[in-house]
Amino acid sequence: PLEYGAEHVDDLDAESEALLETAREDAETHGIPVETHTIVSHESFEEIFDAAETHRADLLVMGWGADSHGAPGRIEGTFDEVAQDVPCDVLVLRDRGFDPGHVLVPTAGGPDSELSAATAALLRAEYDSQVELLHVADDREEGEEFLETWAAEHDLADATLRVETGDVETAIEKAARDASLVIVGATERGLLERLVRGSV
Repeated sequence: PLEYGAEHVDDLDAESEALLETAREDAETHGIPVETHTIVSHESFEEIFDAAETHRADLLVMGWGADSHGAPGRIEGTFDEVAQDVPCDVLVLRDRGFDPGHVLVPTAGGPDSELSAATAALLRAEYDSQVELLHVADDREEGEEFLETWAAEHDLADATLRVETGDVETAIEKAARDASLVIVGATERGLLERLVRGSV
């Protein structure tokens, strides 16, 4: 609430400064220029997206957890907001401990997979990640042909290729058991909802 923010602005500033200093230190180890801002608002996602637009961000990185961005216990409401039109690409990270050792990228092609591929390629370059691509197809031979072409077009030709048939969610769940990090492109609201509600 705005009243709380007004009464606790010093505490909020101190907490924010500590978080932003950590972010600055992390980014600077990679030689990335950093500019930080603190925004106190009762409009969680609207304000975040407005700031991304104001600062002409190419990519927005957000955490996903029970207390993320003002919607404790209401993941579905939070992700309804994420599913709206956003001003840039968005990476939503569910923190279970960052381990980029074995990265799984399920793909069916399309624009939602572009960011997944770019992120996987960057992780491979930075952390020497093992990248595994997963495609679920009706026909295994056609699926293998699609995945080989897709991998080559996205600078991931050296990735492990895995083609499954059957249910997409079941295939992702099965492949994810051996992975340390899964990158799922989700422009379709239905997939996003199934992911956050625990069916995958």
